Amino acid sequence: MKTKTINLFLYCLNYSSSQWIKSLDTKAGISDILVHNNTIYAGTYGSGLYLSKDEGISWKQISSGLTPFRGVHIRCLAIKDSYLFAGVDGDGVFRLSLNDTLWEKANDGFPISDTIGVRVFSLVAKDTNLFAGTFDFLGMYISKNNGVSWSKSGLTDTCIDALEVNKDTILAGAAASGGVYLSTDDGITWKETLNDVVYRFARTDKYLFACSIRNIFVSNNFGASWSETNFSFPNVITTTVFAIQELLFVGTYSNGIFLSTDVGKSWDSVNSNFPENATISSFGTKGDYLFVGTSKNGVWRRRLLDFKK
Repeated sequence: MKTKTINLFLYCLNYSSSQWIKSLDTKAGISDILVHNNTIYAGTYGSGLYLSKDEGISWKQISSGLTPFRGVHIRCLAIKDSYLFAGVDGDGVFRLSLNDTLWEKANDGFPISDTIGVRVFSLVAKDTNLFAGTFDFLGMYISKNNGVSWSKSGLTDTCIDALEVNKDTILAGAAASGGVYLSTDDGITWKETLNDVVYRFARTDKYLFACSIRNIFVSNNFGASWSETNFSFPNVITTTVFAIQELLFVGTYSNGIFLSTDVGKSWDSVNSNFPENATISSFGTKGDYLFVGTSKNGVWRRRLLDFKK
């Protein structure tokens, strides 16, 4: 009887751990998830920043110093040196020392006034530089001093939603204006390599993926050329993409999450026990878990092992 009881307990434990579990319960939309060392950061659209140091079991809100232009709306996150940077809707960029809890403005050089804001939708660090992609056709900005000051980069009059870096190459993805642009000289000159709407990038050691409005593109030469995957769901709008090892996740608008384990040749829905009609905004991994940010349902987590065939 004792053996049967233990086996039943282990079965229930394995079953429960293979389900989606809510990690952060907030009404604010999750805009971006970033993992650095032992900390998970979750930027929100309306409630500033949350962080967790115990794999999403508990969270702490850090929003002191975030002075809102149109509310505390974080669009994107990036780490450079000892700072966490946040692209904010209307207020350009803020930065937070990793050993502090007080945000400070880091937007000198952006065209911000009392009536005009700058929406920073993407951030990426490369060597000593920090790049910021802006909306409203303001193009790319670059900082060489950890956000103390900013100047225009060579990519202008463009709405930049996504940035990715690999060695000497920077990629910029544009949604509203469309296109993927590539630079090998730290943003001085750019070349268009894909003429399509792109929201997000994801990469593995072998592949780079780009999320378009209804499809996922793949490149095996870091964006020099692209081909379409077989993500063919006519009524599904894609919102973000994330890759780790052989797992390729796609977030959607009101249709949850899809997974491919063969570089986009085939796809499966992985929405069992996940909030119905969820819109996905971001992904991240920490330890054994995948973390998923949603627009209305907070942050959820699930073991990565559950997705491996």
